[in-house]
Amino acid sequence: MSLLASLEQDRRSDPLKELVSVAKVKFTALFDTAESDFEAMVWDVQKLKHRSGTNEITHLHFSLRGKLDDPLPGLFADVIKSWLVLEYRSSVGTMANRLATMRVLWEALVARRQGQQMTFSWEGLCEEDLRQTELLLRNYYGPSAAYTHTNDCVPSVGRRS
Repeated sequence: MSLLASLEQDRRSDPLKELVSVAKVKFTALFDTAESDFEAMVWDVQKLKHRSGTNEITHLHFSLRGKLDDPLPGLFADVIKSWLVLEYRSSVGTMANRLATMRVLWEALVARRQGQQMTFSWEGLCEEDLRQTELLLRNYYGPSAAYTHTNDCVPSVGRRS
């Protein structure tokens, strides 16, 4: 990679770095823990439980769907973590659903690229990636639940006009 290409990549990634930096600050306040814990593949979310009788989600796993010991790739996971922290209101269940949707998005990205080694970039995400994610969501959760999961996915990747 040339120096110019490297500088261009750094310039493009600055907003994402800023997003993650802001999220890490909120993360430390929300979880009352060290900023370095943001990087963990598993978050203990028991401190976030405010209502009794809610479902018993105690941990969020930033791993591939169905594989608790295989982490999502760095930049992808960092942006998802940032989104979950910055959009957190009061529901661990919503965080878990959004994370599940993002795991399916990653699965769709890998499948569309036929398992080839890929360098992920948010700028490279396209409408077809979202369509394939929706199809997988329908397959895993059924049509009505897929609608909810798909809506959870849209704010994280932005809407294209």
